[in-house]
Amino acid sequence: MEKTLVSVSRKWHEPLIRVDVTTIGIGITMTLEDFIFAMEQETGQPLRAAAERVVAGMKAESSKAL
Repeated sequence: MEKTLVSVSRKWHEPLIRVDVTTIGIGITMTLEDFIFAMEQETGQPLRAAAERVVAGMKAESSKAL
């Protein structure tokens, strides 16, 4: 059984949120841009610079797989 639902949230800035239900589990996805913006709205703090540093670190680690 696999199902996918795309929802437009009424919270924050109305981001698209995708929900995938499979026999293995449930996955919830939104774009990184939407996630950062929602986090900034929730905390009242600018988080973009920190998020960009984390993403840069993740990209550096991902190059080890090649």
